[in-house]
Amino acid sequence: RCGREQLWSSELRYSGSSDGPEEAVGIRKALAEATGIPASAIGLNVLPRQPGGPQSAVKPVSGQSLLSFLEQSCREDHGVFQLRASFDHPSSDDFVQVRVACPGTAPAKAAANSSETQPPPIVIEQFELENNSTVAALKELIHQRSKFPLEQMVLLLGCRRLQDELPIHRVSAAAEASTPALLQLHLAVRG
Repeated sequence: RCGREQLWSSELRYSGSSDGPEEAVGIRKALAEATGIPASAIGLNVLPRQPGGPQSAVKPVSGQSLLSFLEQSCREDHGVFQLRASFDHPSSDDFVQVRVACPGTAPAKAAANSSETQPPPIVIEQFELENNSTVAALKELIHQRSKFPLEQMVLLLGCRRLQDELPIHRVSAAAEASTPALLQLHLAVRG
């Protein structure tokens, strides 16, 4: 929020509860209190520990504990995961939100199960930046989160490459006008 990554480190412990939906609501409420945003405007996704793993919405079914849902979602990573919040709106009018798709970052298992009619899932990340920021600032945020090499990042809007000095408010407006409203991140290789 407010153009910065915010981290909350926590450890979930089995509480004996089997009301996962209520536990997920509790996490959203805690995030709402910390950010000052209504809980209804906060989405919650689970991501495996490994970068590029599949994201899925945190939606445990009634009778399933939140911890059980998370362990099942991240079985291949031995129950190690990240919870990531997504927000419906920017922090204020001084900020814009940008969603970035990272094609080719699906895990090997998802790629192996894909076909021509069902391509592998694409990881989509949400970032918030100040209106007066540039594409270079967005690349820096992407680097901080993903550890992708900054000098190899190429951001595209449709088929157009975005130059580092381009103002992010113009990029965000152009992305909102396009379908889908996503930027694409690619890594260029030398050679």
